[in-house]
Amino acid sequence: MNIVELPPAPARTPIRTPRLTLRPYVAADAEAFFAVIDQERARLQPAFPSRVAAVQTLDDARQVLQGYTQDWSSRRLLVLGIWHTASGAYLGDISLKPVWSRAVTAEIGYYLAADAEGHGYAQEALEAAVVFGFRAPLGATRLDIRCYATNPRSCAVAERAGFRRLPAKPRLWPRKTSPKSIITALRRPLPTSTGRNQLLLSAQSSEQKFLVEVQIQCKGKVNRLVAQIIQRLKARSQHQLIGQLIVAQHPQN
Repeated sequence: MNIVELPPAPARTPIRTPRLTLRPYVAADAEAFFAVIDQERARLQPAFPSRVAAVQTLDDARQVLQGYTQDWSSRRLLVLGIWHTASGAYLGDISLKPVWSRAVTAEIGYYLAADAEGHGYAQEALEAAVVFGFRAPLGATRLDIRCYATNPRSCAVAERAGFRRLPAKPRLWPRKTSPKSIITALRRPLPTSTGRNQLLLSAQSSEQKFLVEVQIQCKGKVNRLVAQIIQRLKARSQHQLIGQLIVAQHPQN
């Protein structure tokens, strides 16, 4: 049996994006943490049944947050609360559950309070979590997100961040009470020395296989640019594009 040596636990340093602050919970966050779960029980139940069941009172919330601190140290589960930096409002959280093997993978889960949805916060937090997951010390080779057919908005957030749906696999023991889940995945991008956003478009035909690499020097969304690139390639080539698009967000140097 191969024993995988775990890397050190990630530093508990806040992660800052243009509008948000993501950081591990502390004891003082219990009231805000409890309030969102208590207000959103029915909505969170399908995707987070264990958390909803565990947090019935404010004291429960305190115990759960204490457990998250221990989980962070043991690298079992890495949970980050999400705050709006300017207002200080607590919005929700995002977590990574690693599977420690030679090729580390991690599953990401996230939720926002209902009044925080529709502002792009989930997208912003997810993109930061992707960078966090791929970087050392976690160094995941693949990140997964389990979405639910009853929550198409969450699936759309994952796909806009570059995640792609995996073929559906039936459960060995189907759950009659659980909604149908959709697994999306994002693989760690190829290393680049530029530190800029990188787009890799794989395409192949019966005659040839080729790779197109485009270096983007700007931040922000790239979906529109990607669509333009694909259209130009189709217009210039007689070969049918049947490859997969991988969007890799790299921080600026």
